[in-house]
Amino acid sequence: MVDRKTGWPLTVWYLITLLLSCQTPPTDEPSVVLHHGKIVTLDPDFQIVQAVAIDGERILAVGANDDILALAGRETTLVDLEGQTVVPGFADNHYHSIGGGPGVDLSSARTLDDVL
Repeated sequence: MVDRKTGWPLTVWYLITLLLSCQTPPTDEPSVVLHHGKIVTLDPDFQIVQAVAIDGERILAVGANDDILALAGRETTLVDLEGQTVVPGFADNHYHSIGGGPGVDLSSARTLDDVL
């Protein structure tokens, strides 16, 4: 049995250790890095960079392959774009390509001549 006068510091130390061990340490490493691509940033300078670091729904950094790959941690998913282009936030909200526009059905169009 623990003596009440001398045992409480040990109990407090134990509780603090337990609480601290339950916390997930913050991490600045990205969950995903897209690299070796053409990333269109849509910033005021309309930069096209090689890589982007992403954590969840947040872009952490954009830049050269070496700089962005250096941010990756052990848990980071690396995606080699092999020169493909990434355009953030681009979507066709009219849905013409699937026949969703009023009076316009382009679902069978395969060429520009078909569209015209």
